[in-house]
Amino acid sequence: MLACNQDIQNQYINWIRNSDVDVFATLKFANGYDISDAQAEQVLRVFLNKADRTFLGKTECKLGRRIERFVFKHYGKSGFNTHFHVAFKSFGGTTTFCNTLKTLWSSFDESCATSRVELIRNKHAASVYCLHEYGQLKQDTFNPQLSYTNTVSMNASDFDQMRYLRRLVKANYGTKPIS
Repeated sequence: MLACNQDIQNQYINWIRNSDVDVFATLKFANGYDISDAQAEQVLRVFLNKADRTFLGKTECKLGRRIERFVFKHYGKSGFNTHFHVAFKSFGGTTTFCNTLKTLWSSFDESCATSRVELIRNKHAASVYCLHEYGQLKQDTFNPQLSYTNTVSMNASDFDQMRYLRRLVKANYGTKPIS
């Protein structure tokens, strides 16, 4: 059984390593020790939907398109501090993508606390880190409902640039630009 779990863990690691992800996020909660898994997943689900709408727009989301991502639940060293690690394929420029996600998370909900969103420097290390609690959580660490892989390549140049820029300004500064 142990060898089987290790094989599954290695398959997840290879899956992420061979993907196009380039941004790694650690998303924590102010009450990570007190929040239930269901509440934490609901907050993250709504946050990811907001991120999808910010970067892709409502029309693309209605068509079922999302930012490509792999979502993993962790409990930390204590075993009780619920938080998530997410490996994203950035949309648009990576710096803008990272800054926008940080801003969205920090201002999203009173239960959201610190976040770390940064460019992946070593994809193998990031994929191993996503799964370092696999030994304890097994299949529960990976969240397939919140993860998403695109079957069609998407990039910012495929979208209405003015609408895209307005969504980014609104997400980062909280207001719509003057038209």
